[in-house]
Amino acid sequence: MSSMQKTDDVLEKVTKSLKLWKKLISDVCENDETKQNQLNILETHVKEYSGLEHNFNTTSKAFQNLDEKLNSSEKIEDIESLYQDCVDNVTTGSSINHQKSRVWQTIFKGNADVREVHKKSKKLQDTQYDTIDESLLCSNVFVPPLDPISKTKVKNPYKSKKCGHIYEFDSIASYIRSQGKKAKCPYIGCNSEQLRMTDLVRDNELQSQISQYEETHVSEEEEEDSDDD
Repeated sequence: MSSMQKTDDVLEKVTKSLKLWKKLISDVCENDETKQNQLNILETHVKEYSGLEHNFNTTSKAFQNLDEKLNSSEKIEDIESLYQDCVDNVTTGSSINHQKSRVWQTIFKGNADVREVHKKSKKLQDTQYDTIDESLLCSNVFVPPLDPISKTKVKNPYKSKKCGHIYEFDSIASYIRSQGKKAKCPYIGCNSEQLRMTDLVRDNELQSQISQYEETHVSEEEEEDSDDD
């Protein structure tokens, strides 16, 4: 089996796994918030693999062009330079369109799940107001992700350097200590290898969003309490 065929087979298996993940989201998630968080994560992974698919297709076309040039030329002095020319010809003007990729079409075609993920953002874009305050944007669009272990909103976010999934630090640290070498990413459908404390890194960008979210909601609660008085 050629390396190209092997790569194509791997992408096919990945697509089947992602499709199963999407089905589990529909079957297992008990509320809209959990479902939306999981769909966001799924969409990120689908985009990653659609990028790999794009690179695979680009490389395949470049090799095909190279093969044609080799067969039509009597003498090739610099095959590396010739291959690079083939790559440049294929990639010039070529950009990734995730939603037209095979993996995206297989996972999401004819389904409203992804549109549901972005529904709140679209409502804000369609609003009659010309400007949207940053705190309003945060309170209406951003929702802190749920920790896969405690099932509560993440307040101290750490992510895996291997798969990019987010966890509440205390929860994932306790989980890794208790599981030892058996510890793996607790997200459904994630096939990453052993998870260690050294694989975790603080997500400062997400922490900033969570802090803004909490500040906004505390202010809203205080206003409601004031109105009740």
